[in-house]
Amino acid sequence: MLHHVHDSGMITTVAPTPNAEGDEPDKACLEESPQFIIYNSTDQNSGDRFNQGLTPSQNYASNGMDKILTVYYQYFNDAHPYILPRRHLISRLQTNYASLMHLVLILKFISSIYALNSVSHGLHAELDMEFGILPPNGFSVQALLLLAITTLCCGKSDQARKTLDRAISMALEIKMNSREFATENGEGNPVLEECWRRTWWGLFVVDGTFAGIRRESYFTCWTAVTNTDLPCEEREYSRGKIPVPMTLDEYESREFAEDEIVFSPFTYLIDAVHIIGATMEANLEYGVTLDSIVGRANIRWTNWFLYLPPSKQDMMKANGRTNEILFQAHILINT
Repeated sequence: MLHHVHDSGMITTVAPTPNAEGDEPDKACLEESPQFIIYNSTDQNSGDRFNQGLTPSQNYASNGMDKILTVYYQYFNDAHPYILPRRHLISRLQTNYASLMHLVLILKFISSIYALNSVSHGLHAELDMEFGILPPNGFSVQALLLLAITTLCCGKSDQARKTLDRAISMALEIKMNSREFATENGEGNPVLEECWRRTWWGLFVVDGTFAGIRRESYFTCWTAVTNTDLPCEEREYSRGKIPVPMTLDEYESREFAEDEIVFSPFTYLIDAVHIIGATMEANLEYGVTLDSIVGRANIRWTNWFLYLPPSKQDMMKANGRTNEILFQAHILINT
């Protein structure tokens, strides 16, 4: 996507290409011109403002969410597919905007970074203020998770670690690591249930990755007991066609299945991080030699590759784009 920064601080950008799932940008963003405004950094109301006097749909429109989501889903979501698919998020924003207030703020912050907009500095200060007290629920966990990822990418490792720890603490408090959480908080909606599963496993992946980057000896999500079901394929999630979720037990016993079972890329990424956790744990065992630790790790890596289906070995999709989740898994395995 190409950007142009005007002297006034206004940023315009040409219409984006379809995202990794082949979804076209909303026509509402493009119908007036081939270009659309992302942000005006001179606007004093650039930050999210939830107006209780407006309907959810009016709040959605007044905060320019179509433009924000176009950038977010185009550039960020494929590598971090934790929040609701775009059309499902839009539906919720238009009917229950208040429940997503804090999540909207971090989406706006991330989009402003990709739009190369100076308004991101003001939004970061607003995040610090608005995120002081958050309701203990799944959407707050998502907001903190995304903030932690973004903060790390901005070079603030210690602050990112504290934010992630807060997200994990809240997730454990509300029992997001249990299978029952998804159904009990899914409002009878399979897509929202899948969203909660992805949020927990997103925490698991990011926690393990952070621990590896910072050379820590363990990570909290590794020590948490979980029976949360596994995420489905990205295309199924994007289209809202959620199958019966597969379980950890099914994955761990896959080599004994009569027919090959193909799991989602997200599942293979989870396993890659699981191997990192097991290797870290071995480092803490008394009397275990380095050769033994390396030997165990090599066996785990070998098994990961051995049981990886051919369809998951290629990190490129048919449309020529990178499968971001498989890419992360292969990077971790080969690091």
